[in-house]
Amino acid sequence: MPDCRPAALWVLLDLVEAAVRAGRTAEATAHVADIHRSGVADLSPRLAMVAAATTGMTAPAASFREAFDTALATPGASRWPFAQARSWLAYAEHSPPPKPGTN
Repeated sequence: MPDCRPAALWVLLDLVEAAVRAGRTAEATAHVADIHRSGVADLSPRLAMVAAATTGMTAPAASFREAFDTALATPGASRWPFAQARSWLAYAEHSPPPKPGTN
């Protein structure tokens, strides 16, 4: 990532989430592909968690859990409580509601 854009690393989750919420799934998916192609996840555990969470945000219903599980299992994730909480929230929002009568 060019050194003129370090602030972009702090808004990756915001960018993907905004695109998803705006119904711009193709753009969100393209951003996630760029995140992975650029190797952002290799820069720090926090960014690995964020990259996995953005993958979960754009993943199909059959596979989003794996991405969020990866994000939330990031070693040391509790060191970044805000990113961790946002990952949990996105996970919950993408999860189907429980069936009546189940816990």
